[in-house]
Amino acid sequence: MVRAERLALAFALATWGPGVASADPALVVTRSASAVDCPDAAQLAAEVARLNNTASGMRLHVAFGRDDSGYRAVVVAFGGGERRLSDAGPSCENLAEAVALALALILDARETTPERSPAAPAATQVVVVGAEPGFERRYFEPAPRSGHRTAFDVAAGVGLQTGALSQAGLLFTALGRVTLGEFLSLEAGGMLADGQTVNVDGGGQLDLKLVAGFLGVCTGLASDRSRLSLALCAEPYIGRLRGTGSGFDEDRPTRDHLWLAGGLALDLDAVIAGPVRWHLRAAGLAVKKQQFVVIRDGQPDPIFESSSAALLASLGVGLHFE
Repeated sequence: MVRAERLALAFALATWGPGVASADPALVVTRSASAVDCPDAAQLAAEVARLNNTASGMRLHVAFGRDDSGYRAVVVAFGGGERRLSDAGPSCENLAEAVALALALILDARETTPERSPAAPAATQVVVVGAEPGFERRYFEPAPRSGHRTAFDVAAGVGLQTGALSQAGLLFTALGRVTLGEFLSLEAGGMLADGQTVNVDGGGQLDLKLVAGFLGVCTGLASDRSRLSLALCAEPYIGRLRGTGSGFDEDRPTRDHLWLAGGLALDLDAVIAGPVRWHLRAAGLAVKKQQFVVIRDGQPDPIFESSSAALLASLGVGLHFE
């Protein structure tokens, strides 16, 4: 797609030389197959005319495209340089408005300032005085990407666990993540498995609660710069499995067991708007077994033994900062 847009731009620049006939169209629009919802030349020209009634013989070319990070447009003005604009929205509507505004400003500048020589330095962005806050961040191409960058994420969610306690139940999670470069990140977080009551055959009950924290080293399967990012994380867990027994020959006092686990997790992030993202997390863990024992009829009786495997899944909302 990118190569096709470059060829279109090269063709436009090659044909917009001094010898081009005046009958050539003043505005040429090309759209990639993934950006067909962007406006065509007639629609864009109508919007530019609404914003700026200035008549100009200036020839312009707009190329619309789309990639994982959203919609993009390249505006080439013969003798006026090149502009690159982008928008991460779900449709081309916002970007189309930005392109129309940029074209109107280009034409307005053409009419109110002396014509520049083709050899003059080309502008790299349009600055709109008095525009809404964040206008440039929203519409214009970000700084060139570099492998040396840092991003931060925080997220919280609610979901389900099975195997962590005696029964499947609610799970609450929270985490923070720092991304180093494009595909390496480190994360830390915690989880709380909702308390459960186990009714034991023969009378008595055991109240359970699990709290644990984890560390993770993650590799990106899809960059967090895109609208949909995916990371695979290797994680050790350490926590406290608390049990309190009652209704037995001897009530079991509250006792904490060390809960240890390790496994793999998938973190999926999808853009909602700006820095706000959905956060989906799923993990499979190998768990060190633990037992709770009470005395019944004068004999030790294991009333609960933890599973050797657990599955965790949660869905929540996060923030991405870069």
